[in-house]
Amino acid sequence: YQDEALWNRLVRSGRLLVEDNFSEAANQASLLRALDGTGALPLDLYIKYCQNAAPASLPHTDPEQAVDVSIIIPAYNQWNLTRSCLNSVLRACRATGIACEVILADDASSDETRRAAEFFPGLRVVRQEQNLGFLRNCNAAAAHARGRYLLFLNNDTEVMPHWLTELLGDAKTYPDATILGS
Repeated sequence: YQDEALWNRLVRSGRLLVEDNFSEAANQASLLRALDGTGALPLDLYIKYCQNAAPASLPHTDPEQAVDVSIIIPAYNQWNLTRSCLNSVLRACRATGIACEVILADDASSDETRRAAEFFPGLRVVRQEQNLGFLRNCNAAAAHARGRYLLFLNNDTEVMPHWLTELLGDAKTYPDATILGS
């Protein structure tokens, strides 16, 4: 109780833990994983859901907390695709116990992609001043990543509820692997 900075960090981390694991968004994510696990999640409805869902806050990690995986999403315009991708990542990451950060690698977009962090609080954006192209944009964003693993995800992808858990499970099963894919 004597260390105010430590106390404040614990309070902040506790609130984030409750939000990430017990909020309405966390409950929805758990339900989607349960449906997916039983084979009862209709893919077409899930994709429409991700396309039409309102943006929401991404899972938070304390700046001092270790990050398991940095999800890097390169984008150049195409906001509708990027928004749907972020919505699916949001639902796949909630209440998993995986500490992740989501980084949008914005390659000098001119559409709503520029405002992505306003729509998705907790999203880290690495914005290029000029279009660098796919590989240089990915490398520039990776330089800002804190995760033990780097996960590159195209912005036109919609991930399934168990996607990240399964992928990290494979990384732990095959620790000598340098590249894994879904």
